[in-house]
Amino acid sequence: MHLSALGRPIIIFNSQKAAADLLDRRATIYSDRPKVPVFDLITGKLHFSFTPFGDLYARVTCCASSCN
Repeated sequence: MHLSALGRPIIIFNSQKAAADLLDRRATIYSDRPKVPVFDLITGKLHFSFTPFGDLYARVTCCASSCN
């Protein structure tokens, strides 16, 4: 079931199996970072805390973790 409350979408699952399938196994498909245009203006799109999940995110976090 899909609802909308205060402009935010809400999904209600009818079984634990369906919830686990979508939220655990397919999380990378449905998860993403919020788009914040102000960060793009300030940093020139060079911030990694709001980089969308994907290849760029993997490269940026890999580079950031190897600097430690």
